[in-house]
Amino acid sequence: MVQLLEKVDGAIVVTTPQQVAISDVRKAITFCRKVHLPVLGVLENMSGFVCPHCRKRVDIFQTGGGKAMAKDMGVHFLGSIPLDPDIVRSGDAGTPYVQAFAESEAAKAFHKAIEPILKRLA
Repeated sequence: MVQLLEKVDGAIVVTTPQQVAISDVRKAITFCRKVHLPVLGVLENMSGFVCPHCRKRVDIFQTGGGKAMAKDMGVHFLGSIPLDPDIVRSGDAGTPYVQAFAESEAAKAFHKAIEPILKRLA
């Protein structure tokens, strides 16, 4: 698929904190390097849960695996996106999550994660 795309600036590789996902993402990064596709960074999805009522963060799954793997592989770590059921709801409704829930912790994490990519590509 990468070969079919005419102009690609790079790949953002998404993982979850679990070791099985991290193992797959290592393979994806290795693949990107073999086909000379720059890896713009790693994003850790489903990294904790922020209660929408009290704003307390709860680590339902382990966290930090994506960050450790990115460091180990020499790839920029973009950040961690907390689990938020509204991401699914907004996607199903066809509404951009970061617009519909701009003040949520996950939307703020998305904005923070994308900043270095926009700077790099500018």
